[in-house]
Amino acid sequence: MLVIYFHGFASGPNGSKVDMLREAGFTVFAPEIDIDPDVAEPYLISFIRGVMAAAAIGEQIVFVGTSLGGFWAARMGELFDTPAVLINPAMHPEESLKKY
Repeated sequence: MLVIYFHGFASGPNGSKVDMLREAGFTVFAPEIDIDPDVAEPYLISFIRGVMAAAAIGEQIVFVGTSLGGFWAARMGELFDTPAVLINPAMHPEESLKKY
């Protein structure tokens, strides 16, 4: 199974959660996510398209996200009709992270 992991706010793609997913046997891709949603969304769409194009035919893909990454996992899951696992998702970052 291939996992695309979305990190949380003030975190990054090289954290312990990615390490744990890899140690569990998953192939993990983890993009760096810009805090600006106008930058992040088109980048993530392009990133995911690239991963999906390179994936083996029939390989199962799941999105996993924590905190703000949970928001992105849900959003990308809708756009790509792909299952998503959300861990403590920030579902309204436009409010909760407004000051950033």
